[in-house]
Amino acid sequence: MAGYQFIHYEAYARIGNKKKRSLSSIAREADRESTSHPHVKVPLKPEYLLGDSFSNAASLIVSAADKSYIRHGGKKRKLRKDANIGIGLVASHPIHLDELMKLTEGKRKQVLSDIKEWASDVITFTENEFPGLVQCAALHWDESYPHLHILIGRLEPSSDYEQLHKGEQARRKAQGNDRTSKGKKLGNDAYTKEMRRFQDMYFAEVSVLNGQARLGPGRRRLSRPEWLKEQAQAEALATVKKNAEQAHSQVQHENEKAKYQARLIVSAAREEAVAICAKTDAERKEALRVKKEAYEMLEKAAFERKRALETNQKNQQLKRVLNERIEKLSRYDGFLGRLLGIFGVRKRN
Repeated sequence: MAGYQFIHYEAYARIGNKKKRSLSSIAREADRESTSHPHVKVPLKPEYLLGDSFSNAASLIVSAADKSYIRHGGKKRKLRKDANIGIGLVASHPIHLDELMKLTEGKRKQVLSDIKEWASDVITFTENEFPGLVQCAALHWDESYPHLHILIGRLEPSSDYEQLHKGEQARRKAQGNDRTSKGKKLGNDAYTKEMRRFQDMYFAEVSVLNGQARLGPGRRRLSRPEWLKEQAQAEALATVKKNAEQAHSQVQHENEKAKYQARLIVSAAREEAVAICAKTDAERKEALRVKKEAYEMLEKAAFERKRALETNQKNQQLKRVLNERIEKLSRYDGFLGRLLGIFGVRKRN
């Protein structure tokens, strides 16, 4: 959507003063709590994209600061109440809500989708700038432009608390303990350089992707035709980048699809191999069973044969004994001899 970028962040302390509000105060405003937003006539509930309450997140940040210390002159001291402990970041989308409402329903849906993508890009950018410190983020739709509020801070106490504002970090590092005008200039220059870096990074990682210019026409004294030309170029570049991302996403999708299909093929082949192995194992077990039965039958036949031989030997022995007795009896004449003769037994000499 045509326009230029706007992003700003500021550090806040546990207590406010005439120049700056407290962290809890800006958190209540971001939540649209009653009496905390005098500049918003008709407040709307924020659309939370990360977390669900700025006030709750701010309370946790304050609690961590209460238990934190700093190192000063070799000594450990409690954090001062007016020390900055959290950051409030605001990024605005360049389309005016009145302009948004004039769009056709189809075009409005597309722009709303683009705003959501832009907000997601802003959150990702902020998380990269402040790793592990982004606690809450929400879109506001109740002012002139859709804008994103982000709360940044530590939730865990620290024994050596460090300033979160990167511009202030750069200032302190460059200036050190030099309170002279030269030292202050070094600090201010470092601060400006760091904040310019932040804006440049935002432009490279968010604005370009969403068709937004780095600066507005007034800052560079551009004529309207020049500005419109630059906007067209920015939108064209954003379209090219989105098309490239979509193409990359499609390639990734196809790669994942191919990997999934390959996994299915491998899984099917593995299942078939397991089935074949199971079948082979079953056949092997059946062969072993048949072999065992055959051995048992052979053993049984051998046992029966042995018993038959033993029985035959006993019969032969019994026959010999009987024959011997008959032979003894057949030696006698008389009634017994005749009786034996009836049975075919004859006397032997």
